[in-house]
Amino acid sequence: MKSIAPLSIVVCAIAASTFAGVLKAQESNPALTILSMKDGETMTIRLVTLVTSTCDPLFLSFDGLDVFEGPPELSLTFEPGEVRTFATNRDCPKLVPGGKVMATVKDIAAPKDSVLTFRVRFMTKQGPWQTTARYRMLLYPAAHPAEAKR
Repeated sequence: MKSIAPLSIVVCAIAASTFAGVLKAQESNPALTILSMKDGETMTIRLVTLVTSTCDPLFLSFDGLDVFEGPPELSLTFEPGEVRTFATNRDCPKLVPGGKVMATVKDIAAPKDSVLTFRVRFMTKQGPWQTTARYRMLLYPAAHPAEAKR
């Protein structure tokens, strides 16, 4: 019976370290938000702005949009304008300067599953700022006229 105890301690230690490794991997690779689009569609995929905790706007101007990873059939544009946002402790009651990142899909011949990673660079009252986003994109061909009637 005495020889079983040390063996069980070793097994528990190995299992605990393996489980901790799995948890750490999940923390560093969170689940991606899934977006689906059909050929020819355009949609807002991200609002961009920056405010203080009292909802005072900090956003001044858009500097650039960098696509690091994504399908060639998907294009991104930035549309400046007023957007609704929130501070850390509440929703902001008024629209604030900022903009929208718009995605457009063209020429999808077959369903495609890919990851989109991009960065938006902009100027704030506190200096240059950036935000990075990552999505799982499910892209589909446009429906045939017969399918659209169903």
